[in-house]
Amino acid sequence: MGRTIHSILLALLLSAFLPGCKTGEDYRREAEQLRDNIPDEYKRTGMISSSTYQVYFRVSARSYSEALDMARNECEPLALRYLLKEPFIYITISPYGVQRLKDLIHKKGQIIAVQKTENHYYDVVYHINDYGLREQFQQIR
Repeated sequence: MGRTIHSILLALLLSAFLPGCKTGEDYRREAEQLRDNIPDEYKRTGMISSSTYQVYFRVSARSYSEALDMARNECEPLALRYLLKEPFIYITISPYGVQRLKDLIHKKGQIIAVQKTENHYYDVVYHINDYGLREQFQQIR
């Protein structure tokens, strides 16, 4: 009984003092805001938190649907190319490690925003998101 009470108290203390992780609803709300305007802090590529790697790029397309199709085709290979240049990725990564990166990108990646900027250009923001993502990347060899 005493052990249960201690566990409950510890859980309450941790939930009160630790910053909360983003929920699916938080990400949906963020994506909704990005549909209208992409702030400057989203116009970069790299780790934006310990759990999110962001890829920002621009495509040339005649319509939103064409831009979205192009983004879907380009985001995973582009994310892999950028990740392989990151200093936290093991420098002599094996072919097996590259495949693990591809799998992680495919499973955890999603397009967050596609927004028309000028003429026929669209800005694309792609996130790879998972708990402890930076540590996962660092363990891949």
